[in-house]
Amino acid sequence: MQEMLNYQKVFFEGRLLESMKWEGYDKKFYQNPDSVLQMENEYLLSLILDLNPKDKKTLDFGCGLGHWIEVLSASGAIVSGTDISDEAIDICRAKYPKCKFECAGENIPFRDQEFDLILVSWVFQEIIDDHIFQEVIKEIVRCLAANGKLIITDNVYPDSRKIVKVTPFGDIFENKDNIPSNLRFFPYNSVHSILKQYGLILARKEIIGESFFEVYQFSL
Repeated sequence: MQEMLNYQKVFFEGRLLESMKWEGYDKKFYQNPDSVLQMENEYLLSLILDLNPKDKKTLDFGCGLGHWIEVLSASGAIVSGTDISDEAIDICRAKYPKCKFECAGENIPFRDQEFDLILVSWVFQEIIDDHIFQEVIKEIVRCLAANGKLIITDNVYPDSRKIVKVTPFGDIFENKDNIPSNLRFFPYNSVHSILKQYGLILARKEIIGESFFEVYQFSL
């Protein structure tokens, strides 16, 4: 297990997590963010509340330091979170003792159809290994209840970055700002052509700022 986690520290999120400056993460993305980030965060908040998570079992996949954990908890949801980083999970456990957290990568340690709502926010772009990306989707689908909802948000397909590899699961692009890792982006700002293979249909879509927001449910 530890060997797999070490492997994922490089390939699952596309960077060495040990080098992430967690103390600046919330400040950069959630505390006094620029106008575009603020607009994106406000839209995701409204989207979560529109789906009425009160009393619903909810998973934040790739929860980081728990910003959306706090939002979901405040809305009355029954919240769990996973992240590949032991450090992030330890921080979340201390901050949100009533929620359940597990350090995990593509193997989600929860039961089949356990969650009424699953949130995957700005996580898919970090999974540049195609095999792991497919396994993540399989696990998310496995954990989603029959009448559940899946929220996915990620960055839009970039015009200014160089394509490193074209794949059926979104293209791999060079990162920016001298960051050595690459990122996965999706043509047409959508993953629906991928998720429909797993029985999920796109129920709602919006592009806000530099991100797309999509809600999925199982086809009937």
